[in-house]
This record gives sequence, structure tokens and C-alpha cells, in this order.
Amino acid sequence: MNELQLSLIGAGVVVLLGVVAYNAWQGSKARARIPRRMPVDGAGIDATAGVPDADDDRPFIEPTLSPPRVPAQSSERREPTLGPVVAAGSSVQDAFAINEDAWDAPPASRKRAAQDAAAHAARPEEPVTATADTAVEADDGALDRQAQARDAQEAAAASAVARFDAELAADDTVDAAAAGSVATVAGAPELANVDTHEPVANAEAVATAAATPEAAAATVVPVAAPPAAPSGPPPVIDERIDCVVALPLANVIAAERLMPLTVRMRRAGSKPVNIEGRADEHSPWELIRSGGRYHQLRMAVQLANRAGALNEVEFSEFSNLVQTLADAADALPELPDMVETVARGRELDSFAAQCDAQLSVNVLSDGAPWSANYVQAVATQDGLLLSRDGMRFVKLDARQNPVFMLQFGDTNFLRDDLTYKGGDLITMLLDVPVADEDLLPFRLMCDYARSIGQRIGGRVVDDQRRPLSDAALQNVDKQLLKLYERLEARGLPAGSPVTRRLFSQ
Repeated sequence: MNELQLSLIGAGVVVLLGVVAYNAWQGSKARARIPRRMPVDGAGIDATAGVPDADDDRPFIEPTLSPPRVPAQSSERREPTLGPVVAAGSSVQDAFAINEDAWDAPPASRKRAAQDAAAHAARPEEPVTATADTAVEADDGALDRQAQARDAQEAAAASAVARFDAELAADDTVDAAAAGSVATVAGAPELANVDTHEPVANAEAVATAAATPEAAAATVVPVAAPPAAPSGPPPVIDERIDCVVALPLANVIAAERLMPLTVRMRRAGSKPVNIEGRADEHSPWELIRSGGRYHQLRMAVQLANRAGALNEVEFSEFSNLVQTLADAADALPELPDMVETVARGRELDSFAAQCDAQLSVNVLSDGAPWSANYVQAVATQDGLLLSRDGMRFVKLDARQNPVFMLQFGDTNFLRDDLTYKGGDLITMLLDVPVADEDLLPFRLMCDYARSIGQRIGGRVVDDQRRPLSDAALQNVDKQLLKLYERLEARGLPAGSPVTRRLFSQ
């Protein structure tokens, strides 16, 4: 071996010895920080029960079961015990002989101790084996004598329970129903009402009624079960705006056979397509869902929306979808006449065009332009939600339906730099058929425009930036009433689900 090899071997030995020595040094330091445990005495009490262990550094302390304790000697700390019942004139401390360990117990244990104390105080010194029924059948005079003999003892027990009520703040009240029932069976029902809440009094009345068979039979009143509410969302297909095709089935079909097809049958051109089913004639229609079993199916295409009326090409595409579903479900559909269906779609689209109105009011700055960041902060503070495309904030009603919208020019609040983007005009937009008419959405939008103008320094103007007077707003409100009446006459009230479908994209 040459000198280089010997040098490398020597260096490796030195490094290894250094690592071993360092580990030994760290181990001795760690053992020095761990407190020593004192020996366990003959009584079975661990003298290190209160000393923090090395495991106390863990983020969670695992619960452990302490060893069973034996009766302590006179020179040792004693477990909490319940002493004998004393006379009424004695103090609460004399009634319950509880040492310091009792207050270290968890609230649930102290609660059970209070209930056991109340039950122990209510029992007579001689063994009582009579049940509630035998107590009712006993002589009333004997019960009165027993009650008078135990009044003082039960009063002391009730006072002790009240003290435990005050101590257990987490449990708010000790369950006095058990103590009340014990007092009732023992012949002193008036004690069951001492310092109890209304639920406890009700529990006592139930226990007293249960002790009397006639009273219990008289209080039993059959209650009719409430009618079962229909589960799931309401049906979507509506003959007022849809072309519906029935698909009669010979046998029940599972939804799992249909769902791979329904996910590809969402639209026919620009018109939505919906598929619903039901189990029998008396069941409600529902969209095809996982786990469902259906005896009847129906498929529908919307006749018109804001993209226009249903045309011949879209109807042909819908017919192909119906035939595909019918082949998979072994059904024989009856398609309507294409000319008649297209005519219905055009008529519905013409009506919708006459009622499709969008109104706007603007807030013009009185001075310097506003930054988009400032407008976003104001809208968010007022509870408006940003749309998915980031172009507008939307005011929603209690049912999470849109009422009106707020726009700040062509600002996209998700993509633009809001610090440098600015403008002097905020626009409030109302989609009349979509908003619920019962909310008076136009008045609500105008009131909000005035409010935001007063707060950020602006005034309400029209699209030509001319001030809007109250008379002009009232005139618009009257025209809206006529529009609402026309929608109502067609069976399409503003803000209803079917109307929102008709005036959608």
C-alpha cells in the first residue's frame, strides 16, 4: 500500500470516530434534559403524574389510561367521594365531601357525580325496590309521611346540584330531569321543580304521566305523517316553449343505459335539448340522473331563444338525436310535423322579440375619472358578484337570480390592469324579462344608481349623458307594467324559470 492509500484510510477512521463521538455527545445532552421519574410507591400512584414528559413536545398528546388506583391511606391524597347525606341545616361542603381532585375531573364526570348525589339523597335509608307503578298504587298517606321525612335531605341535594350547575359553564345546565323523576317517584314532586328550566319541567311532566297508565293512554294522540315532498329539482321541459317528443317504453330502463347518450345530446344547433323520465304515471318528471329507473321518457328541443327561432336544420338534427335515443331504449317515438314545429318557433320568437327589453341608467362623474380598481371595490362592498367573463358585476336576489348588472365601459375586471384602467361613466343594466317583476327591479336599479352617485361623486344620466328626472323614470315604469302584463297573459311571467330559458342565449 502506498502513502496515499494509507492517508485516505486514516482520514476515514478519524471522520468515523468524530461522528461516533458527536452522536454520543448529543445523546448525553438529550438524556440530561429528560427529567428522571420518581419510583412508584406501594399504593400504585405514579409520583411523576404531573411532571411533563419528553413526549410533551409533540403537537398532539395521545390519551393514555392511568393505572387503577387503590384506596389511599390517611396521609395520601384521596379520590373524590360522596359523603353521607346530612341534615338540611348543614352546608353544601358538608353534604358533598369532595377533595381537590374532584375539581380536576372533566365536566362530564362532575356532572355524573352531581346526578348520582341527587339520586343518592332522594333514596330512603332502607332499600327501596318499588317501581313507579307500585309507588302509584301505594297508600297516599304513607307517601306523604315518607316525603315529609326526606324533605330536608332532598333540599340539601337539590342545592348541591344547583351549585354544580353554576360550576359547569360548558354544559350550561345539569340534566335535572333525572333528579326530578327520582323526586317524583319518591313522593315529593314539588322538589322536582326547584331551579329547573322549561325543558326539565317538561321531562318531569312526562315522567309523572308515565307513572299513571290512564294518563299516559289519554295523552297518546296519533299524528298523521306529513305528505312526502317531491325530491329533486322540478321538471325543466315546458310545452310553452319546447317541442316535446314522447318515448314510450315497453320495459323499465336504468339511467346508466341512457347517460352515455344524454351527455352528447345537449344541443341541436343553437337550441338546448333536454331529456326527462319518470317511473310511472303518478311520478314527477325529472332529468336523467344516476341510479334512476324509468318507465317513460320524453325529449324536447327549445323552440326559440335569443339566437332566433328553431329552423329546419336544427329540427332535423333534433330528429336524429331522438331516433338515436329511441334505438338505445327500444322505444317508438312519434315525431311532430316539421313545418308546424318551425312555425311555432317563429311565432314564439316574434312574441319574445316584442317583449325583449333591456334598460340602462348611468352614473356620470362630477369631477375626475374613477379607476377600475375603485369601482371594483365599491361594487364588491355593495354585495355585487363578478360574472365569469369579468365584464360586469351582478346583483342577485334571495333565490340567486340576477336583478341588474353593473358595467364600467369595456373594462374586464379579470384581465385588465385595474390600476391604470379608468373612466367617468358607470352603467347599470336591467334585463327586463329575466328579473323578477315582484322585486320592482327598475326602481331598485335607479335607487342604487342614486346611492352610488352620492357616495362616489356622480349624478344619474341617460345614454346621452343628460340628467334623468323623476318624471322620466316614472314614465319608463309605466311602460314596464304594460310589458309585464303582456308576459303574464302569455303565461310567461318575468323572472320565472321558463321565461329565463326563453330569453337566454
